[in-house]
Amino acid sequence: MKEKYEGKVTTIVNLFFNGYTPDWMYIRIPGKGTLKGPMADYHNKTIVESWRKGLTHSEAGEFLFDVEYNADKYGGSVRESLFELKSREENADVIISDYISLKMLNKRLFFTFNHPSLELLQEYCKRILEVLLLEANMIKTLNKEPLNSLVPILNCGVGFNLPFDKDYKGLEVQIADDNILLGKRKRYDPIDMISVFYQIYSANSELIFSVKL
Repeated sequence: MKEKYEGKVTTIVNLFFNGYTPDWMYIRIPGKGTLKGPMADYHNKTIVESWRKGLTHSEAGEFLFDVEYNADKYGGSVRESLFELKSREENADVIISDYISLKMLNKRLFFTFNHPSLELLQEYCKRILEVLLLEANMIKTLNKEPLNSLVPILNCGVGFNLPFDKDYKGLEVQIADDNILLGKRKRYDPIDMISVFYQIYSANSELIFSVKL
């Protein structure tokens, strides 16, 4: 596109950073999209692994907040995710990784690995407009976060010194046979959330045992 329409195509990257929540993932159902749960499309690798091992809800919760365990598994995620973003930016006209590197220790810039905060969205829009030689005041000011309906807690092993919330912002779940229905927003404490995930995994055991972690 850039070669064919020289000077008319501006390239950007998808905002993706899993440094805050490297223990979260999608579980794909072959031919049917993603498996749903209390965090909508997102599933926690530690909870999946705990269910597979037959651990109790309390034992799974202990692993979620075990700093040594999480640091061992996910301690390099911040560096690796930034490196991946910078690599993708090499062919892009607008970069944002420098801003993430500068600000990420003081505030949470992503709620999930692909749901950036309002601050980051506005900064990226500002940079895009600057590259396009447009006025930054074209950005519409929002009064609330547009993408914070799902907020897992920060992984305790990645080294961020940010306020640590032990509740998860998710969605109500109703399990009806093979159907998982999502409802209104709901805050979960870890054990309640693990309990719901365990019910879902027990009803989809073959799929869960086939998932690559």
